[in-house]
Amino acid sequence: MDPSPSPIEAVSQRLESFVADRVAETRDAGADALDFVHAAASVLDGGKRLRARFCLTGWQSVAGRRTGECRVRLGGIAWRTPPGARSEFERWMERNRQSFPGGGAEYKAYPGCRVALLDGMVFKAYSWPGGIASARFALRPSRVLKAAAAALDLRAKGLPVAEPVAWAVVRFAGLRRREYLVTREIRDASPLTGLLKMDNAEPELRRAVLAGYARLAAAFHAQGYSNRDLKDENVLVENGRPDGMWAVDLDGVRYKGRVSRRRARKDLYRVGKSLEAAGWTRPEDVSAFFEAYNAAAPMRLRAKAFPA
Repeated sequence: MDPSPSPIEAVSQRLESFVADRVAETRDAGADALDFVHAAASVLDGGKRLRARFCLTGWQSVAGRRTGECRVRLGGIAWRTPPGARSEFERWMERNRQSFPGGGAEYKAYPGCRVALLDGMVFKAYSWPGGIASARFALRPSRVLKAAAAALDLRAKGLPVAEPVAWAVVRFAGLRRREYLVTREIRDASPLTGLLKMDNAEPELRRAVLAGYARLAAAFHAQGYSNRDLKDENVLVENGRPDGMWAVDLDGVRYKGRVSRRRARKDLYRVGKSLEAAGWTRPEDVSAFFEAYNAAAPMRLRAKAFPA
């Protein structure tokens, strides 16, 4: 029995069959009609099967939106939540209606973005940063929607990433004006930055930290995701378990299906810069990192050192 075609190939075959039928039907309709059908058929000639990918992605997106999330309007904002989180989020908003989004314990803030902890949840609030950057923010696709979708998929695959509880995009005249992402607080964990700043860390601790960091990076690549921003401040470490790490900021995560060596090198470059800034790139450190990374990453992505 022949193996079943991949989804992309199956969609391509159906589209090619459809266009072939249309060509047969329009042979007697005149040259203009036939030229139109041939133009549509030319879309399928690309080696990357762009049309098939577009169709498949669109169908998957619609199916996921219908079955994988709930909608609720709170505080004048249309929120989306996973099915099991809606009631909890409604109660959280009710308790904190006077504090969101300006209150809470601020983690970090820069023009156009504020991250804070409030009543067991961490929220990230985006707005127009000012200047030409506001135009880019208004016109570009939502980073919150991408981050929430990636988090739900990665959690379903067993990766330690922050759990999204609710997200929303606020638009004015069709332009993105504000957006929010609310995730559950990861308790009993501290930023990786704190561990990397330890000048007298024992060799065993260093190896455990580096191995955990490496396995986290490899886990993204093994599942077909690139994480171009897996820097130390975006990683939490469980207290008392230096190799137990969580990725908490997925703005830089993109699904690639098959992560290329070039893309993986860019991801590892960012990780390497975090370790280099903290003085954690001694030969034995690099060896410990890539021993763990190579054991968990796809074979084609194995490496021996951080890209320069």
